[in-house]
Amino acid sequence: MQRFLPRAVVVLLSLIAALGLAEWAVRTFSPQITGEVVFAYHPDLGAIPVPYQRGRKTSPHGVGYDFSHNSQGFRGNREYGPDKGQAIRILFVGDSFTYGVGVDDAQAIPRQVEEILRARNYTVEIINAGNPGKGTDYALRLLQVMGPQLKPDLVALCFFWNDYLDNADGEYFRLGENEELIPEKPRSLTAKKARIENLPGINWLLSRSHAANLVRAGIVNLLRPSGRIQHGKKYNPREVTFNPQLTGIFLKQVIAAVPGLGSDILFFYLPEEQEVNYYRKSGDTTSYEKSFFNLLKFQKKGVYSLTKPLSAIPGELEVPYWGHYNPRATLEVARYISGPMEEWLKTRQSRTGAGRP
Repeated sequence: MQRFLPRAVVVLLSLIAALGLAEWAVRTFSPQITGEVVFAYHPDLGAIPVPYQRGRKTSPHGVGYDFSHNSQGFRGNREYGPDKGQAIRILFVGDSFTYGVGVDDAQAIPRQVEEILRARNYTVEIINAGNPGKGTDYALRLLQVMGPQLKPDLVALCFFWNDYLDNADGEYFRLGENEELIPEKPRSLTAKKARIENLPGINWLLSRSHAANLVRAGIVNLLRPSGRIQHGKKYNPREVTFNPQLTGIFLKQVIAAVPGLGSDILFFYLPEEQEVNYYRKSGDTTSYEKSFFNLLKFQKKGVYSLTKPLSAIPGELEVPYWGHYNPRATLEVARYISGPMEEWLKTRQSRTGAGRP
């Protein structure tokens, strides 16, 4: 026993020194994203933003943003119950561009739309239910699970090109023989990762250690399905490398679900910077955007694109490293979206008198 203790101490100190050296090496030569773990596991919705969370994410280059989530995992610290009072409730659904990766809470698109409409004396309450990495299948599941409680008056579905790929993951539904959607329990890599990352010791490490985040990134890339195209990868906009049929089914199901909630719906295509640059050079939109509008061609109104408005902004549109809209771009998107929403509010007001103080 007397011999064992000194050896154990030496081994422990050596391990601490090795881990410290590894941490220093990663921070110096390959720094990682740091900050709180941002996803929790929900039995019906899979990975969602961690409820009740306040934190900051910082890129390897020191560019960061502050964020907060309410008890339901929605961006911001305001709570939303069944009683919405006299306010017109608008629910934003979408992915990380809707959520606002790279910008603070107040700069996210839904929050800025709310501020614009309130400044025009509309009594609105806007929920940011954007969830990074999710597609139209998640929007449908969210409406099914939380729609009856939230009772939105209007749903704003924001679509990004990689939603086609997210929809093909089969996380929430599988397709039956007659193209019916059969619900599935969330069991994707993202959902499993959310459960593991929130284990106490792992959560603590990932919130602070660059080395732990490097290991996490390596494992995720190893396990990620090989057929996926990652955001930011260069592509030829003229080549349609996806099958939009499944996305069309999800869009129709979302449209079918909205009336049962007492809601209307508007659709917005949010392009990435490469798509905007392509439009600036060619005057044409990508195959991804064309396909989106083709899938919704039976909708005579309520479908909009942000490509042209964003092309009028000089310079870059994205936050360095994060690859998402910078505050100038989110403001332009919010200004544009507030236009169709105001028209919808005017129509509603003429019918019911609701929407103004």
